[in-house]
Amino acid sequence: MSFNLIGGWTFALGATFLACLSFLLQRLKTRYRQVKVPTTLFWKEAVEESQARVLVRRFRHPWAYALILFLALTLWLCFANPQFAGESGDIHEIFVVDSSADAAVGSRLARSKELLLDTLGGSSSAHVEVFALGSQPKLLLAQGESSLLLRDRLSSVVAEAVPSTVRSFLERLHRSRPDGQRTRVRLVGFSGFRWSQIPGDSFHVSHLRGSTAVVAMHQGGIRACGFAPARSGAVGVVDVLVEIDPESLDSKRSLQISLDGKPLKAQAETIAPGIRILRDVVANGAILAVGLLPKDAFQADDEAKLLLPTWRPIRVESVGALPRDLALLLETNQAIDTKNTPADVLIGSKSEASLPALILDEEASGLVVEVRDISERSIVKNSILAGIDLNALRRVGKDEISETRIRISADGVRRVFLPTMFLAPERHFTARQDFPVLIDRVLTWLSDAEETLAWAAVGEELPASLGPWTDEIGRRVVAAGLNPVARHAGIFSARSGKKTSVSYFAQDVSLVTNAAQELPFALVESGAASHLLTWLGLLAFAVLVAEWHFLRTSRIP
Repeated sequence: MSFNLIGGWTFALGATFLACLSFLLQRLKTRYRQVKVPTTLFWKEAVEESQARVLVRRFRHPWAYALILFLALTLWLCFANPQFAGESGDIHEIFVVDSSADAAVGSRLARSKELLLDTLGGSSSAHVEVFALGSQPKLLLAQGESSLLLRDRLSSVVAEAVPSTVRSFLERLHRSRPDGQRTRVRLVGFSGFRWSQIPGDSFHVSHLRGSTAVVAMHQGGIRACGFAPARSGAVGVVDVLVEIDPESLDSKRSLQISLDGKPLKAQAETIAPGIRILRDVVANGAILAVGLLPKDAFQADDEAKLLLPTWRPIRVESVGALPRDLALLLETNQAIDTKNTPADVLIGSKSEASLPALILDEEASGLVVEVRDISERSIVKNSILAGIDLNALRRVGKDEISETRIRISADGVRRVFLPTMFLAPERHFTARQDFPVLIDRVLTWLSDAEETLAWAAVGEELPASLGPWTDEIGRRVVAAGLNPVARHAGIFSARSGKKTSVSYFAQDVSLVTNAAQELPFALVESGAASHLLTWLGLLAFAVLVAEWHFLRTSRIP
């Protein structure tokens, strides 16, 4: 058996002291002295005052001594917080320090470090490991290493602007541990995570935290920041949307916007509480920064950066003669370049070239879209065809119009087959507003000219279809499931040439109240040991009740 709060020798010395003290108290004898009483009215008080205790009485009540000693040792055992050998012998113990954005609140991370150092002391164990969980798990102390090395290694651990990865780490640890290995994980600090313990499972998770009161609060910040094609229809500009927690903006805080480090003069338009839109921002590849000033105690979500796209015209090459309305549309659209090469997209008749193409098909009876992989189906439905009323074509003409079909391309090249009957004069499709919108969306999607994702958040997935992603210093982004997940803020690039800026956006975090921060930081551990302490406390109470009963029945003096 071992103890969590004191050493074995300290417990033994304390138990010996209690046994000796109880023995001496048992040998106390009542000594009387003579007192003159002027009247019998004070007789009772005089008797009480004349009694004293001396260590000369014979030891005649061993059961009373055993009862008192048992009570004292039980309370001493509660204080020592015992841990039996069956619980800790060959168990693999892992301490986890959360260094995610939650740890950036006040002195939360510093307190967690001190708690860990106080718990481990200067001991070493062949079954203890220590991890810090930020953007990636970091091994701070390997099995068999002395905890004296931990202080220097903890100094390099800082809070990172990433969501907590405690859950994914525990799930991965639970799956990868050897069969039959008994593992106990201690979450150090203020983690609000709760592990669903499976009855009989040898994988146990407990919390090692300070007694400082923690309250659940919503700390406001920037919730989202991204761009979209300009609603004005102007060429070379985008609209930028910024969503902020409405509680973050008050008379003391303001929203600051800059472009490549210079304040942006344009005023944001408020379209709903907490939602601002910047109209017609030039798409020149600059970095747009949005920040809330002054920053609060939780600074990770007070700033977001957005990499704007770099606009250029789509180079289109005609294959064969084009219908007059379509040719006129290409010539007048400023976003389309029909003169320069090499072409991004082919348009017209079928071609042998392996380039994305808008093919005018005389045999097709409905729109056919060929995508590179199944993940692009939703893009076609939600972006290209959204708001386009192709059903109106069925109400005109005698030919039957079939439903739009989306299929996987055999050679991995995007293609759109547009029936020539759609462009027939009697259908009036080219005179409707849907016609230029559909052609513009199709050519934009086929060209894949957009080099920047509209937005990305820390902890969210990046499209795996664009190839491996790397951060600013060339580290490859690790996949979580099917797609890679950005674990920290910054600019990320894909092998396909795509880029995106990743920011940490506001979410619910647990904050420490100002009053609670001044409370002493005492050790509190929840888990299996707390149940043992509860039973010991109940046992001590039962002994007190028994002692009271024996005194009432005169079975002990």
